[in-house]
Amino acid sequence: MFMSFFADKSRPVLGVLGTAWEATVHPVRTGKSIVIGSREDFDQRMSFWVKMAGAQLVIQTLVAASLGVSVMPSSFDAFWQFVQPFVAAILFLLLYIPIRLFRWTKLKFAEYFQAAAMSMGPALFQVPFTLLPSIVLVTQLGKPSADDPLLQTILAQPGSEPLAYCAPNFDSLLCLNMLGAVVPETAWTGSLNMIMSFVLIVPILLLIRAATGIAIWKQVVSFVIVVVAITAGLFAYQLRGA
Repeated sequence: MFMSFFADKSRPVLGVLGTAWEATVHPVRTGKSIVIGSREDFDQRMSFWVKMAGAQLVIQTLVAASLGVSVMPSSFDAFWQFVQPFVAAILFLLLYIPIRLFRWTKLKFAEYFQAAAMSMGPALFQVPFTLLPSIVLVTQLGKPSADDPLLQTILAQPGSEPLAYCAPNFDSLLCLNMLGAVVPETAWTGSLNMIMSFVLIVPILLLIRAATGIAIWKQVVSFVIVVVAITAGLFAYQLRGA
């Protein structure tokens, strides 16, 4: 009876993880299974998108608790701890803007969403690699202290401005991830995360192409435009703050 109880309760979780796995290893098959324009299919993809964002939040929270830190820096509102997985999740949804402006598709946003929402499948398997810098950093070197000479050297280097928001106490998962990616002893984790991000973007592009017919090169161009626009916006915000 105990086994059947846990089996029944775990079946929905395993089903969602199975969908995420299918979207990652069989993106074309998953893309072709999407019924564009179907309300039932839309509800299914929306539910998956929300559950995957929630799963990312749970994983981040558990890792942060195990390391004895918060998810976001103390200078950020706690509100962002719960919102940021969804902010990250809209990246491939934003691709619709340049794609639509260039008239590369006639799909409505809701129809494009049905395919883009499945990008959360491969994104879920990116999470361990995203968190790896903080885990390795704390495991090997311990939590950084404000008077650490190595930390002061890193903060003095050009391009380390984002880390200044974390100083003097790197007491959040976000800060530890950024620091772990640049500390010489753990920098390999940042490189591995970057490599895996390029690897896991491939099934997303294939899935969206299979579902919508939008060519991969068009998606890549749109992706570059969106990333450049976001980076420029953050840079402008930083200059205004300075």
